[in-house]
Amino acid sequence: MTILTNGAVVIKAKEQSLVFPEIVHDDHNISFDHMHFIQTNPELLLLPVGTRIAKLFKLPDGMERVQSALYGPSAGDKPIKESEVIYEKRVTCTKCHSARRGYSRMVDKPTRPANNIVVIGIIGKVAFTIYGTQANAVSPKEPWDSGCTDSVEDYEYSKNFWAIHALSMHEN
Repeated sequence: MTILTNGAVVIKAKEQSLVFPEIVHDDHNISFDHMHFIQTNPELLLLPVGTRIAKLFKLPDGMERVQSALYGPSAGDKPIKESEVIYEKRVTCTKCHSARRGYSRMVDKPTRPANNIVVIGIIGKVAFTIYGTQANAVSPKEPWDSGCTDSVEDYEYSKNFWAIHALSMHEN
């Protein structure tokens, strides 16, 4: 018997390889059904172990929507003004109370149900994060994230994206 977990939800599955045996972030309120959808996703199961992914999936009809914390143009909103935001360090792991390195743009608005779920990780090894979104694409890392230093273009894209987007303060 294999156990799938995102820190809060435990899933039991038949003996088989998991797409993601480990889930790092457990701060996005992903349900049992969402985890099962990801861990049994045919597209992900076909990818070779070690493949890095950052993919957006539309949830199947009838599945509970996943909550999205994103606000801004890619979520169908007006740009989020600086006067609307508070900068906070967010917790990445509720079990260990680990915080991210930088401060996120946060807005005092509720999370909203979304039809899309994003999975970022390495097949057969680890899902770094799984979250809901109303956007039609994976959001870039925040500008302070070390992954944004890979190229000037990535950093500039991230800086411009997060200048007009923010995350709900009420995710958990």
